[in-house]
Amino acid sequence: MEIREHGVDDMRELAPLYNAQVAATPFCYPVSSDEFADGVTAWAHPELSGRMRDQTVFVAVERGQPIGFAHITMGRVLEEWSDDAQIDCGAIRFIAYPPGRRDVGQRLIDAAQRRLTDLGASRIHAYTKATAYRFYQLGFGMLSTGVGHVVGLLGMNGYTVRRGEYFLYRPDMDPTVPTPPDPSAKVVVERADGRGDLPNLVVKARQDDTDIGACECKSAGSYADSPDAQRLLYVDWLGVATEFQGQGWGRYLLFRALAEGHDVGYEHAAIGTDWQNYRALLLYANYGFGVTNYAYDFYKAATPDVS
Repeated sequence: MEIREHGVDDMRELAPLYNAQVAATPFCYPVSSDEFADGVTAWAHPELSGRMRDQTVFVAVERGQPIGFAHITMGRVLEEWSDDAQIDCGAIRFIAYPPGRRDVGQRLIDAAQRRLTDLGASRIHAYTKATAYRFYQLGFGMLSTGVGHVVGLLGMNGYTVRRGEYFLYRPDMDPTVPTPPDPSAKVVVERADGRGDLPNLVVKARQDDTDIGACECKSAGSYADSPDAQRLLYVDWLGVATEFQGQGWGRYLLFRALAEGHDVGYEHAAIGTDWQNYRALLLYANYGFGVTNYAYDFYKAATPDVS
């Protein structure tokens, strides 16, 4: 086995390795070679990724065939990464290698860390939202616990979990919408075309001149081209102003959005919430969403190579 350096201009041959890695991860859809090649260079969140540079891919090759890869990048720290805006950080965007081949994963992570340290990284992040592939897990970029061999590899190499995310799924897109907590409030539904076949949706509530809250939803087709993604409504954000919390507005806005999504053709729904947002987790779990996945992002201090 050898490790070769690969540019990001044409990564089509690596698509099968990516697909094999995410096959059992919820909300990760198989991608074509063209979609993979285009998507890895189109940042899921350009507003977080505008300072990224020095992208490199290391490919593990055995008997002339690629069997794994590690994709890295450098960047000035953004708010997504740290409170210290002066630190130069490196990031591992993605690692793919076969379960049972720890030797492949270790060679890849060694090459990735060595290069990032040589480029001046004082901290290395792995699987962050700022460096997410567009089509990976609704653009979150975090590493699913279902990919246990990679989670274990990062842990054995000194990486610490920085944050986590619950991902929840609801197969029923035709809920009974409750009565608005205050019938006098104005509720507006907005639809807008996006990358997906079906429109994105926003449901807003307003009382006089005060915003009560909103539920913003996207087609999972915004992230992946798969036909299955086109039928999934992803609840991107649900928020209720502090003074209106505890009145049932969160439930109403969520259910109204699901009903509107059903009306335009969505068949399933997904939502995510931070690992410490127990209020949101309780709401979603109580009203038809089940936890299907849990994911982390990681970091460690970079250590100069003294070998």
